[in-house]
Amino acid sequence: MNLGFGNYEHQLYIGNTKLRGVERVDLSYKIPERPINILGHGHVGHGYYGGDINTKPYSLSAISGPIEGAVNINGFLIAEDFLLHYTGDTYTTGCLSWSSDPVNYIGFENIYMTQHSVSCSINKLPKYSSTFQVYGDMGSGLNFRGLDSYPEVASIVNQGGIHLNFKGSGTNRVTDFDYDVKVRRSPIYEIGSGRPVQVDINWPIEVVAQITLETDDYEMRRIDKAFIEPNVDFFEITLKDCDNNYIQRYPMSGARLLDYNVSAGGDDLQRTRLTYISFINK
Repeated sequence: MNLGFGNYEHQLYIGNTKLRGVERVDLSYKIPERPINILGHGHVGHGYYGGDINTKPYSLSAISGPIEGAVNINGFLIAEDFLLHYTGDTYTTGCLSWSSDPVNYIGFENIYMTQHSVSCSINKLPKYSSTFQVYGDMGSGLNFRGLDSYPEVASIVNQGGIHLNFKGSGTNRVTDFDYDVKVRRSPIYEIGSGRPVQVDINWPIEVVAQITLETDDYEMRRIDKAFIEPNVDFFEITLKDCDNNYIQRYPMSGARLLDYNVSAGGDDLQRTRLTYISFINK
């Protein structure tokens, strides 16, 4: 009897390296098709052909665009952010396997990152989420597994190891943050090839950070000043493990305050939600 495969049997490889701390992975691709329609008949199918219709195509359609796949990865940040290195021009391969049988692993090649985010809040481990676009082959039997594992030793980050440096963070308690990098890409195709000859970044790369504070004395700037004095700040998130060893740093130069939200309720402390944005140029 086939009982399926448990979560403990799955292994994810990115760049020939097995990732640890992965919570979930989703693989998919879409085939864009459109029906073939002709004047005087409509859709070309059984009724278009003479003779025995059982030997004729039931329906004809054509692929109307490039076939591209997607890889979504969610996991716990238990070491240096391994996937952050793929936010630039670097592309790689990957593989999801759940046994030694070639049928039971799915490979994907020429993958480019389009989004990477990190989030953390009190009483929770930092988590990451990454999205890759697949511009090469994808399917069972493609073996892009490797011998290396990352990390070799897990480093646990608790709320005491999360440090934020920005204007107003000294006396106001940070309760959670989200850090998101978006990389817009444009594949370039040529006639005679189903794969792009190159994949360009649509600069700039957009970085957005959202922070929630329990406020003591954070000053809300007046709207009128935004027209003549935009709130531009240096923003930085640093993660350290339980032994105060450095793990990862997320800087934002020239971060601009886009959104300011204050909430106060009868059964909760006053909170302020800040949204910053910055751009990375080529």
